Amino acid sequence: MTFLYLIYILFAINVAVGFKIYFKVNGFLKKHNLAIKKQSINLQYTAKELAQLFEQTDSEELKLQIHKIIRQTKYNYWLGRIFFVLFIGIVIYLILAQ
Repeated sequence: MTFLYLIYILFAINVAVGFKIYFKVNGFLKKHNLAIKKQSINLQYTAKELAQLFEQTDSEELKLQIHKIIRQTKYNYWLGRIFFVLFIGIVIYLILAQ
């Protein structure tokens, strides 16, 4: 049961980091007068949506910042999937272990 709580906490941290990235991107967009055409309604930006920013700027510094944000978004996405699979795996294990 301790593992279930641990994974639940990691998953909650992953969601918090996702919101942090979302607000960081919004601040970045406002600061540099850039825009993203959203392809979905959710509160996450996909790497494809963030890649639109490369076409809107010529500055290498901004492109490096955009690349860093895309990398953070991808890491957070995959970590969230891994934590979710671990959570489901532990729940199944606990149900079958009884």
